Amino acid sequence: MADGDKVSISHNEMPVTPEPTISPLVEEEPAGTYQVRWKTLMAVFALSMANCCAAIANTTNTIIHFQVMDLGDAGMQAWISNANLLVTLAFGPVLGSLSDRFGKKWFIVIASIIGIVGSVVSGSAKSITTIIIGNILTGLANAGCIMGVPAGQEVTPNKLRPWTMGFSQTMASCAVIAGTLGAGAFVKYQTWRWSYYLNAFVYGTTTVLVTCFTILRPPPCAASSPA
Repeated sequence: MADGDKVSISHNEMPVTPEPTISPLVEEEPAGTYQVRWKTLMAVFALSMANCCAAIANTTNTIIHFQVMDLGDAGMQAWISNANLLVTLAFGPVLGSLSDRFGKKWFIVIASIIGIVGSVVSGSAKSITTIIIGNILTGLANAGCIMGVPAGQEVTPNKLRPWTMGFSQTMASCAVIAGTLGAGAFVKYQTWRWSYYLNAFVYGTTTVLVTCFTILRPPPCAASSPA
């Protein structure tokens, strides 16, 4: 009987393993701490324009053939597209890390200004080498402009961030379509140079919008519950 009591006591004293706490996928935010106003919508639009810069800048690659026909030096034509892409890939992670520490707004603004310069350099080029130099500048610009995607998440509350992402990517897709069709029209009716000047206009518009309407102050959110 005593042995049975010992077994019973030993069984009752066994530690109970607590059930794991599952953190919500989207953190709940305190009520009344953040409101979406027209300035928020303008900031989202401005930052989406920055994403459009990185998208539309590549549409000039569809008319490389006409650039080479005009300026010659066909052996260098591969670098017209690769210069932009490689610089973006190289500097994107670097600028992304720095912008997390020092703020994304002015990285985007400065990048957009560089994009204006690069597009004008390429559009007014008298040689393929000059186009490549301009595309190196726009590649650096795009490495900063793609910060518009995460920056858009910072100015909206958690529950609206999927919509912000969708809006930004939709605008970028529309920019690619419009830029490609525009490049074809410029080649047919004017000159390929206007395709670069269109990009300069988009970079310039982005510079103004981000400067005027974007204050990258992340909305307050609740601390995540420990797992």
